Amino acid sequence: MSVRTSGYFKQKGIGEELVDNSDFEEGMENWIWYGWNKVEWIDNYHNEPALKCTFKTVIDNIRYKPIIEVNPEDILLMGITIEEPSTSHPVRFGLYRYDKFGYHIGSDEWYYKVTPSSATCTSVYRLFAISEQLSKYEGWQNVIRGVRPAIMCYNTDGWNDNDVLNIKSISLRRIKPDDLKVLPIELVKKWVTSGVNKGTYYGDEYFSGIFKEGDYVLYINSIEDAGEGGLTFSCSIQSYDIVSDKWYDAVVFDDVTIEAEVSNKTYTKIATAGLGMKQRVKWSLSGSGTPGVVKFKVGVTYKQ
Repeated sequence: MSVRTSGYFKQKGIGEELVDNSDFEEGMENWIWYGWNKVEWIDNYHNEPALKCTFKTVIDNIRYKPIIEVNPEDILLMGITIEEPSTSHPVRFGLYRYDKFGYHIGSDEWYYKVTPSSATCTSVYRLFAISEQLSKYEGWQNVIRGVRPAIMCYNTDGWNDNDVLNIKSISLRRIKPDDLKVLPIELVKKWVTSGVNKGTYYGDEYFSGIFKEGDYVLYINSIEDAGEGGLTFSCSIQSYDIVSDKWYDAVVFDDVTIEAEVSNKTYTKIATAGLGMKQRVKWSLSGSGTPGVVKFKVGVTYKQ
């Protein structure tokens, strides 16, 4: 197991940068790749270095070569920047996990999904808590002692041969809870004019384990019933209980009845307990009507 103790460190943002050459100034140094038709280092892609990755196989990935040592109490902030991919298919980013002997733990990877825009630059950050994984791999031999950050593209997410992903940064920082006294997050944003079916949907998962309070806002820009009979819009914040390995409703907004249209409405909730290890948004549309425009978002300000 290797631990980076010296070298080039970025002095911007919060926390301790654990990835040497996180912005690819030194080409592919400390990075390895699997799959891909080809990976090219570009020293000046829109004024900054980047990796141009051309998809080839079922699962292609870029991963950090050294294993970064971690402790059970560590909280890690991973960030990626992707610029103008050739297609807007989901990209997975997360951590490969290793035990104290450097052996890979788990058949599933610890990742989040993001769907970058093909017309702009997309930067995304997520918190990873090592303690979140302890209940999944029981036994002293399976305690996570190392991680390697990675970006992954899957053909099951829509990636095809010769699709191109441009990566400008893969960062991993060890942070302290005090770095995040207040953390605003947009949990869900649905902003479409058509194409939403009635049913139940779930947003991305966000780490909430170090926070004591959540101030939640549901903003409905416009939700239309394009048919007849009316619709009911339901929305809740779900928390994850690590002991039971189950999600439960922690915050429930009042149902919104939609006859023709509901627009420009804001609803708020506050929770001071039950935030759990992770949270996500659960929302649904039901009734006899037909969804038309669906534009809403849910945000939270986490506080310690």
